[in-house]
Amino acid sequence: MNPLSRRKGLRLGFLLGLLPWGLLGATNGPVGISPESLFQLGNREVSAGNYTNGLTAYAKVAAVPRTSAALEYNWGVAWSRLGEEGRARSHWRLAERLTPRNPLVLSALRRPTGAGTTPVETEDLLGWTDRLTLDEWGILALVPTWCWGGLLFLRRWKPAAAAALRGYTLGLGLITLVALGVLGAALARRSLGPDALTSTPQTPVRISPLAEARTAFELPAGTPLKTRSFREGWYLVADPRNERAGWVRAHHLTRLPLR
Repeated sequence: MNPLSRRKGLRLGFLLGLLPWGLLGATNGPVGISPESLFQLGNREVSAGNYTNGLTAYAKVAAVPRTSAALEYNWGVAWSRLGEEGRARSHWRLAERLTPRNPLVLSALRRPTGAGTTPVETEDLLGWTDRLTLDEWGILALVPTWCWGGLLFLRRWKPAAAAALRGYTLGLGLITLVALGVLGAALARRSLGPDALTSTPQTPVRISPLAEARTAFELPAGTPLKTRSFREGWYLVADPRNERAGWVRAHHLTRLPLR
């Protein structure tokens, strides 16, 4: 075989080998609209009064496995403009979980519904832990824990200073225990408390996870619920106010993040 023809054959084979990778890169490239562009598009549509188009844009942004307080708040505004106060409050609750001290979100949750009444929020013994996110409570617990550990190490490293540092070590140890206790309380409230909201008016709660099953009772939009199990598009939920339980379709619920 001619060496020149052999080199040409190797080059052709190499180029043909690169062709699938080039096609793969072309099909997987950034051909779509970025989430930020979709978010801004939704904002423009809502500002122009095209609420349905805005909702469509926000839903595409939410296809990304992450959300944000700004997205959930604006999404709720769009639903509110369409008269869907229950769906709106569900998104505002999500925004509140992400940014618990945001004045816009808090104002939206306090304003009256379409019926002219302000929803009554149930009081909870650990409700004050909602003023901070779990990340913030974690930071507040981590700082004294590190400082306490540093003092303990210093006492072991310099035994001569142990007596002088005893009071500081005990005081910081108590602060650390309190901070860890508060973090545990915040985590318990979010993990054991309601983790979903009804997002549609008069949400049917059925006795079994079947579309033809009898409706046990109905719940207004925005009702907090605790999910217990999931089965083929249905959630077994319980109403913490009266412990009534039943099955609800997944698309009737908005899940709350553990934050």
